[in-house]
Amino acid sequence: RQIAGEAHGRGMAWRARLIEHARSGAEATDIAGARVAFHEFSKAILEVVHAFGQATGVEFYESHCPMAFENTGASWLADEKEILNPYFGESMLNCGSVKETFASTGERPRENPAFRHALTRFYDALLATQRGLSGDDLAAAKGAAASAVRALDSVSEKPKADWLVTLWSEVRGRAVAAAEAVATAADIEQARAAYERLNGAALALLRRFGHARETALTVAFCPMAFDNRGSAWGQGGDTISNPYFGASLANCGEIRGPFLPTRTR
Repeated sequence: RQIAGEAHGRGMAWRARLIEHARSGAEATDIAGARVAFHEFSKAILEVVHAFGQATGVEFYESHCPMAFENTGASWLADEKEILNPYFGESMLNCGSVKETFASTGERPRENPAFRHALTRFYDALLATQRGLSGDDLAAAKGAAASAVRALDSVSEKPKADWLVTLWSEVRGRAVAAAEAVATAADIEQARAAYERLNGAALALLRRFGHARETALTVAFCPMAFDNRGSAWGQGGDTISNPYFGASLANCGEIRGPFLPTRTR
């Protein structure tokens, strides 16, 4: 939609800032420089969202870390409530809190129901991988991960919107790479590290596209995984079945909530 007058001038100024800081991030030579550029980019995009709102169809969140940049604090825009701190990374991944919620002013983009159904085999294979790891069964986890690769390769349907097609292509690439790493892992610890990446891609698909399984997918979280960095996973049911520790800490974690089946529209 076109904007005019003072709003147009402000919009063009924000656009210039966003391009400048995105370019700075792309050209950064180290992680510190990339984080500084991301901080400036985040300040600009948050100003845009505060001024104009957003119409993606899902909620956005302004998350804030008071310790970033020598305790001056810094915010960022996120599409989930879970804190994943971009300014400290793994060293303080969950440091921060949600400062504000931005409700969507538009409908969620209509998606291709056949595409959502086509992802079911992948989600089933993901759950089988989780069950293998939670049971300390490396062979079962590797076999299920190989099935996940085949399931993703077999998806011929696409989302309706072009930008969602781009998102799907990027996330599928991440999911295939992670599933292949699980399927070829030399030991169960390697498999668990790769499974975390696979699960992260799967959760991104669930948040955007939902699922067409008969029953809910449940998100659980273990704060002790990966040297107390913490990590989430998807499972069936509400009884914790921890894939990162297996039998040694089978019930370590908490339920974060369900992904209910998405109704066809």
